[in-house]
Amino acid sequence: MRMDSVFASVKSASKDVLQTVHDQNDSVRVSSNWFDTDTKSWHDIRKKDKENSEAMPLPQKIAVLAFNIRKEKDNLAVRMQALLDLIEDTSPDIIMLQENTKAHHEYFLNSPFIQNSYYVSGFEGQSGPGFKVSIICRFPLQFCLVHAFRRPCLLGRVLSENGEIGFASVHLTSGNNAGIRSRQIERIQNELSTCTEAIIAGDT
Repeated sequence: MRMDSVFASVKSASKDVLQTVHDQNDSVRVSSNWFDTDTKSWHDIRKKDKENSEAMPLPQKIAVLAFNIRKEKDNLAVRMQALLDLIEDTSPDIIMLQENTKAHHEYFLNSPFIQNSYYVSGFEGQSGPGFKVSIICRFPLQFCLVHAFRRPCLLGRVLSENGEIGFASVHLTSGNNAGIRSRQIERIQNELSTCTEAIIAGDT
């Protein structure tokens, strides 16, 4: 599998550091939500339709926008409007977000451009007031959330005519923890190992 990643290879951490970090092997199914223009509300497509096991035609080139939208709420309306303008101007196929919160998320859900053009992942498995990762996409993905050494990672998959395509939005551990970040990337790559193509995008 060819793995396109925005992260560079990093050295392994010392064993005593890694032993203090425990991974979670559970995964959580995450909703894929589409805006219903008749009811003027968002709905989880899994509840309405059976998941499609047939291959979906995808564009030959997929435009990806990855953005850490910063969890702080100062000047939030101005910042979110600038981001929404960027999304409308560039019209990416996949938008991978980090440091999203429910307050930030409302701007996406209330955007007419997002409503008319995209599926939006839910926040299942990311409880609490902290920041979250999410994906907004032009085609329906099957989402699940896994934890890569205490950091949530949202995985999205779609079956294309050329095989399964995988996407991962993640906020890796920050600071002087290169070894942990290396293990986090390894865990994510393992999760996407069945994909013929995969893109990992995020922040540290």
